[in-house]
Amino acid sequence: MNTYKDYSFKQIEAFASEENYEMTELGAETIGRAFIVLEHRDKDIVVSFVLTGSSEGRGFIYTCIYSDL
Repeated sequence: MNTYKDYSFKQIEAFASEENYEMTELGAETIGRAFIVLEHRDKDIVVSFVLTGSSEGRGFIYTCIYSDL
């Protein structure tokens, strides 16, 4: 996951599942106030996202704001 790149909720969810990350959703479903934090279960790696928009085709859009990758 690249910092400052946009990802759909489904992309983040699939990455978390495939790569063994625990996914935590924080805040209300409001732009700028909803966050997703991924923490790797076996390594000290964190990836954070903030809700920045929505799209009819992609659903909620999050921007990666921090990544240890």
